[in-house]
Amino acid sequence: MNRFYQVISSALILCFFVLAGVVFLLGEDDSLPYNVSEVEDVSNEEPKLKRVIKEQTVDPAFISALVDGSQQSEKPDVAFYENLPGSLIGAPKPAALEEDQDGNLVVDQRVKRVIEFYLMAMGEEPIENIIARIEYEFKSQLGDTAYHQGMALLENYLQYRNNIGVIKNQYADRVAVSGSTDMSLIKEIKQAVRDSRSDYFSEEVIAAFYSKEDQYDDYMISKVEILQDSSLSEEMKSQQLEMLNQNTSFEVVQSYSEANQLSEVRTKIKAMRAEGLSEDDVNLYREQQLGQEVAERLKALDEERKVWQTRLDDYRLELKHLQAGSYSDVEKSRLIEELRAQHFDEREILRVRVLDGV
Repeated sequence: MNRFYQVISSALILCFFVLAGVVFLLGEDDSLPYNVSEVEDVSNEEPKLKRVIKEQTVDPAFISALVDGSQQSEKPDVAFYENLPGSLIGAPKPAALEEDQDGNLVVDQRVKRVIEFYLMAMGEEPIENIIARIEYEFKSQLGDTAYHQGMALLENYLQYRNNIGVIKNQYADRVAVSGSTDMSLIKEIKQAVRDSRSDYFSEEVIAAFYSKEDQYDDYMISKVEILQDSSLSEEMKSQQLEMLNQNTSFEVVQSYSEANQLSEVRTKIKAMRAEGLSEDDVNLYREQQLGQEVAERLKALDEERKVWQTRLDDYRLELKHLQAGSYSDVEKSRLIEELRAQHFDEREILRVRVLDGV
């Protein structure tokens, strides 16, 4: 089950990818082919070679069995669906799904968001539970025909995300040689990912799920290509960037602007804390840059993280003493479970087990 967790969670994480000195907030891991953190130096020889850590993938039959098994298994009680994993508590829930007049599922971003919303809890609870939650959303909101269409989309979506890892692995050796900022290679990999979508989705689904993201990615790549073009003067680069903005939809340009602003704010806040400035100073800066509502939400998240980290540190300290004791394996396992129960609720224990590597 850990292998499937690595496959899907790596494909859903929101990440920053640095190119040409510019930080871009990307919507999905297939937006660009490799995380900088996935490339490591492995040789002291010149020129330095890189080793790309390959993606963990699973047999497609494993994914099919998970989705099929969810539809055939006994369902949890209502309390299970009402009690969300910790990472999803307080997060905005996806908008309601719709059917057309013939009872077919209306395929749009809302369907994709339902799937991705629950997949964010990977690591906190088993994948079977996550699939059960997604199925429950489909079952409770849709008629029989639309429900089955939704479940078919869920399986295809998971298969597609798994296949992105396969594609990345096929290009791993070339990335190791040319590096993760080779724009021609990035474009080639992105095209391979786009071409693969037709193996899993209809043209209607591809347009609904990925058209906006593809526009955003194309804009990002064009922007980087202009910035990297050594034949252009700074004035020419500015002119071409302005033309690019004019020829790109306002929504895409605005998304970039907001993402870039957030990146700059995070970088500044990190520097402020390193310099010893107070949290009041940090919150004031956030409010000035992002507005009061966003600043208050980020402040609340900071406080939640601090509380969680304090509880986790207390638990880890007791765990260290326990593990140093001369207990049998059976007794030690029992005592560890008791210790977790003293510090965390059932949902949090699932998360802690993952963090502990158990």
